[in-house]
Amino acid sequence: MSEVRKPDGAGQALLGEVDRIARKFVTYLDKTDGRDKCYRLAQYAALFSHYLLSFKSPQPTQLMGQLKALVQALGMGRKIFRLGKFIHSYYNIQKALDESNQVVRVAESVRHFSLLVYFFCDQTVWLGKIKAMNVGIDQPTIVGVRAWWLALILALIADFARIRNNLQESRELKENKISRQQSSFPPSEEMICSIDKRVETLRLSRQTLYLKCIKNLADLPIGSMGALPFMKKHEGLIGFCGLISSVVACYLTWPKSS
Repeated sequence: MSEVRKPDGAGQALLGEVDRIARKFVTYLDKTDGRDKCYRLAQYAALFSHYLLSFKSPQPTQLMGQLKALVQALGMGRKIFRLGKFIHSYYNIQKALDESNQVVRVAESVRHFSLLVYFFCDQTVWLGKIKAMNVGIDQPTIVGVRAWWLALILALIADFARIRNNLQESRELKENKISRQQSSFPPSEEMICSIDKRVETLRLSRQTLYLKCIKNLADLPIGSMGALPFMKKHEGLIGFCGLISSVVACYLTWPKSS
């Protein structure tokens, strides 16, 4: 009877990495926001795949019909994950009023109010579609999409202001460090380490802000096509931009701790 071979060092490291990722994935899906992000990723991936298939084959196929149905099912499923989320936006408005930067404070306050309107309209549309309420869904859909589009623009304004402040603080810290090192009384190692640590924290924060800007810029064409009547909807562009935005959103909300 042959003995079961134990994995070597590289194999154990690979198994450990797989186990770590699996645990993070379980933690990610344990949250409503994580499930919503995964649904959104699958939704736009299916939409973009449908566009690519329709581009190659003008005649509808069974697979194209299945992808279309999947997009609609995932879209309805995501509305359940957003139940009551407008209440969360209400509390975010109060938090935004405490921002020290005036541009960020105004942009974030109005943004969360726009999201409150969007989520409220989104819930109204969902209740109308499942016949729980006898309401028309056309007007709430238009108002909701325009509110989301406005929220995207305000998010970009707030993040650009944060990036500017971040770069300014980082530059001042570096200049302060150089001037202290060149002075007659050099700073202590503890002070230098403190400045370097703060600069690194600002750099990591800036990377997150850049990713948020990429996500919102990718979402902007989707919102523009729904909010602006003169813009025609393009399935391929919506699917592609939504796919990029969803990947970035999943990365930003992925658990960082091991």
